[in-house]
Parts: sequence; C-alpha cells; structure tokens
Amino acid sequence: MGRLALSLLVVAVATLLGLVALTSNWVRSEALDTAAWVETSGELLADEPIRREVAAQIADQTQVPGGPAAEAAIAQALALPEVEPLWREANERTHSLLVAVVDESPAAGSLGTDGAGEPLLLDLTPIADRLGADLGLPPGALGDEIALEVVSANELEALRGAGDLLDAVAIATLVAALIGYGLAFAIAPPGRRRLAALAISGSLVAIGALTLLVRGAGADSAIEELGASADTRAAAERAWLIGTDGLADLATVLVVLGSLGIAAAIVVALLSRSHERERANP
Repeated sequence: MGRLALSLLVVAVATLLGLVALTSNWVRSEALDTAAWVETSGELLADEPIRREVAAQIADQTQVPGGPAAEAAIAQALALPEVEPLWREANERTHSLLVAVVDESPAAGSLGTDGAGEPLLLDLTPIADRLGADLGLPPGALGDEIALEVVSANELEALRGAGDLLDAVAIATLVAALIGYGLAFAIAPPGRRRLAALAISGSLVAIGALTLLVRGAGADSAIEELGASADTRAAAERAWLIGTDGLADLATVLVVLGSLGIAAAIVVALLSRSHERERANP
C-alpha cells in the first residue's frame, strides 16, 4: 500500500472516530448538562404541539371535565409566563436526578438500581396546582401526583454508572481522531499533502452531514421508543428535534469548516497551477 493510500485510509478511520467523538462529547457537555437542558426545556414548552401534549397528559391524569375544550384551555394556560418557571424547576429536578443516575451519585437514591422498578418522572403537580388556582380550586384538588414518565426503569438501570465510560469514550475518540488527522497529513508524500488536506476537510463535512442525517433518521426511532401514537407523534418529533438542536449546530459548524477547507484547497491548487504555467511559459 502506498503512502497516499495509507494516508486516506487513516482519514477514513479518523472520520469514524470523529462521528463517535462528536456525539459522545455533545451528550456529555450538553445533553447531560442540567443548565443547558433547563434552557432547552423552555423551548419545549414554547412549542405548541408539545404544549398540547403536556396539556392532554395533565387533563387525563386530573380527569378534568370538558374534553378537548379543557385540554385547549390547559394548553393555553401553559403558555402563561408564570407557568414557565414551574416548568423549568420541574425539568431541573428531573434532569439532576438523571445525571445522578448516570454518574452513580448518592443523590440518585435507588433510581436505576436492579429491581427498583422506579421510572424517572417529570413532576407536573406544581403546575397543575397553579392551573387549579386559576380556576379557584385549592392545592391538590386536581390530583396529588401528576407526572410524565421521562425514562423507564429498565433504561435507568442501563444508564446507571455510565458516566465514566462516556467520559472515556468522549475524550479517547476525540484525541484519536485529531491524532489520526495529523498522522494522515504526515504520512502523505510531500507532493500529495494538499490532497491529504483536502481529504481531511472532506472528512469534517462527512462527519457533520452524517450526523445531521442520523439525527433526522433518529426522530422515527425516538418516536417508536417513546411509544408515540398518531396523536402524540407530532409532539414526540418536535421534542426530539428541539432536544438535539445543539448536536445539529455542532454538525453544521463541521460542515461549514470542512467546506471552507475544501474551497481553500481548491483555490490554492488553482493558484499553484497558474504559477507553474507562468514559469513554464515566461
């Protein structure tokens, strides 16, 4: 195998490592960052299909009379400014517990342990009490415990203690991908290093584009995993897309950087050919 072929092979391996690095680092730095998730939760509540689904869940658990009209009224009430802090607080508590499970922190309690059978819930009781107060009802009148299941007990068991492994994968794959790019450039013959640089730029574009494609395809998988019905499909899809906005942003940055690298490589190659022609034909 020639040096150029070996260089391109190393770029291909680095591309695969980069895919894993991008996803794992996003999960660790954003998806499992409680402050970042609280901000995302605000975007979720601001989304109408999601707000309608939350309203349907509250109406179902509280047995509020009125059917669709009651759900529409609850959805409208969820858009009130005073409800958002309650929603953010509920998401902060739930996400903190999720991170505790992943990091196997004592704060997780029995969540995620074998046989505990406890799902991770988003407690909506304070929000229901607020809605009840608007209707002139005393606290607890709409129900003592109103919640949405976020992560099942089995999924929690699989996640418990995964933090160290995720950290190791995120760091190792990122470092390995960067070393791979450097090695690919060094291996390439001196006269073909522009081609190696072009391949590296193309690799960045490929990582970003593949991530965006997987994100789009992952919406269907997420909806199936959530067991979404025809009525809740729109909300589940919107929740997935909003929740992975940060990953899409990172992927887009890679596509832009890689595209700029490709453009720069092409310009340099054209200028080089022009100079060679000028020297050949003085």
